[in-house]
Amino acid sequence: MKVKLIDYIKPADVRVAQAALTSYWSEWSLDNVEKISEKDAEIHVPRVLSYGHEGILEHVVLQFAVEGCSRACTHQLVRHRHMSFVQRSQRYITEEENDLFVVPPTMKSQKIRISTELIEKVFDLSDGHVKIVPPLDSDETEVTAGEFYNTITRLTMESYKALIAAGIPTEDARYVLPQGTKSKIFITTNLREFKHFIGLRTCMRAQWEIRTLAWKMLEEVVKHDDLRKLVEWAKIGPRCIQLGYCPEKELMPIPGCVSKMKKTFMKIVRD
Repeated sequence: MKVKLIDYIKPADVRVAQAALTSYWSEWSLDNVEKISEKDAEIHVPRVLSYGHEGILEHVVLQFAVEGCSRACTHQLVRHRHMSFVQRSQRYITEEENDLFVVPPTMKSQKIRISTELIEKVFDLSDGHVKIVPPLDSDETEVTAGEFYNTITRLTMESYKALIAAGIPTEDARYVLPQGTKSKIFITTNLREFKHFIGLRTCMRAQWEIRTLAWKMLEEVVKHDDLRKLVEWAKIGPRCIQLGYCPEKELMPIPGCVSKMKKTFMKIVRD
């Protein structure tokens, strides 16, 4: 998975300070607003955020480009309704990449036993005709989950290509593609919604792929000094960082995960 911060409103810390000072600086004017500096941001923004006035973060907009995440991941991502998305179309673009499917880490080496009944109707498209593979002699066979997954996705891709070759529209042939199909997506979000997203999706309870995406997005943001300051001041990290405790309570992923999250967060922000 690749993630890139394409653009954002600069300088972000000054823009947030301009918004904050609009509210309570008696000398604020169209002439003075452009005189607000990074020093002013360092003085005023942390204090305003400490009062819980996070609306000022909405005046910074971030734009990300993401490729290589699965559609299972983007289905979760688009639930964040205050973000805006444009995703690669499977209607207008025919999927032809060789490395087209995300393989979950849990499938790489885990052994599973597959019943003959499950695999006896696997299609063989090798000679251009659909045939039924005869049942195995044994009732079960042992393979890794990854081998089984790769077999299924290869079959899926061959089926997809066969449907298109037969004249089925791409928008209909895509119905056979699994949720693990890689995609590309463009994301626009304000910094306040970004904090909400990061809080939920960097948690160790989040699904592994969207958690990876969230951390990569945060890593992209802190590459920029003006944004890094806002990440620290607004505590844009896992919810345990934002709140100071784990809100999952008895659902806490693993004992001591709060201290691990703090170390991960500080390493990203300070390094």
